[in-house]
Amino acid sequence: MTYWVESMQSPEELREALRKSNAPFTDSRSADEKALYSQQQADNRRMRADRSQFERYRARLGDEAPKTFSQFRKLKKQGGEKWEDLQKLYRSKFPKTVDNSGESGIIKTIGEAHDYLNSVFGSVEKNVSRLDEQLVIDNTEQLRKLNKKFGVLTNKNTGYISGSRIKATAETYSSLAEHKYNLILSSKYYKSSDHLLETEKYWQEIKFSMPVSNKYLNVATITHEYGHMLQNELIRNRITPALFEQYNLLISTGNRNGAMHLLYQEEKDQTQNIYNEIIAIAKELNPDIKISEHISKYGKSNYYEAFAEIFMNSQCGEPNELGKAMNIFLERSGYV
Repeated sequence: MTYWVESMQSPEELREALRKSNAPFTDSRSADEKALYSQQQADNRRMRADRSQFERYRARLGDEAPKTFSQFRKLKKQGGEKWEDLQKLYRSKFPKTVDNSGESGIIKTIGEAHDYLNSVFGSVEKNVSRLDEQLVIDNTEQLRKLNKKFGVLTNKNTGYISGSRIKATAETYSSLAEHKYNLILSSKYYKSSDHLLETEKYWQEIKFSMPVSNKYLNVATITHEYGHMLQNELIRNRITPALFEQYNLLISTGNRNGAMHLLYQEEKDQTQNIYNEIIAIAKELNPDIKISEHISKYGKSNYYEAFAEIFMNSQCGEPNELGKAMNIFLERSGYV
């Protein structure tokens, strides 16, 4: 190790150091080195995704799940009937908060809706009761279905659900650092089923939103918002423990801005990586696909909204080519 002390450098050495530090970055790696690094990163992402999935299976199934991570990965890699049986067992063991013995129409009353919301959110604000009852019932049932499938919302990571006056139809607030999700439904749109449906239909007509089947129009937005939460989980699964340690160190030394910038940059990078992986799968399915023709105007605004829009399309009726790619991506990422 060579130590560099500024006060011990000559003016010429300081100018040279400054020149080098301001020089544009040049990646001097060979094509083979870049390919090797990309492959290693992909392997690491799959490893972390599998590890997270293994931990979820162990938490839900206990001794009915493979006892070691290596056994779990071997079973998953082999696929076949044993892997399918394990997936079915995992789905059948979803923690019961309300009756979820079927797959549709389970939450039928406003009371059941509030019971479920209270089971997955730390706080259900009073203004939710001022929203259209049938919309609350239908959207809570959609949340239940999505959460049964993907398991994002738990008592450990949820904040509140609110029915407030906001410009958007709904908003999700999430934090990688705190691992909490807050969901706000617009009192303007969710107070009237007709108003919400008219808005959703208009967005479909002008291609502002990804296409969904008509029967999903009243739950399209909440599916989009759940997509944001799921994306946040995917990002968390990809972040190394070392980065969180670095974040905590910055917080402990009073450098909150540096800590937040660290997580923000990682979130930004991983969001783009996830989008690129979904697009790569879409091109596997159809090498001639024109991405711009399959994604909504809102999805084109940034990678974060692109994920939520494509996820909404994948879960609300007949998915287009990007929606199909999303489902394959989620399966490869360990979500069933």
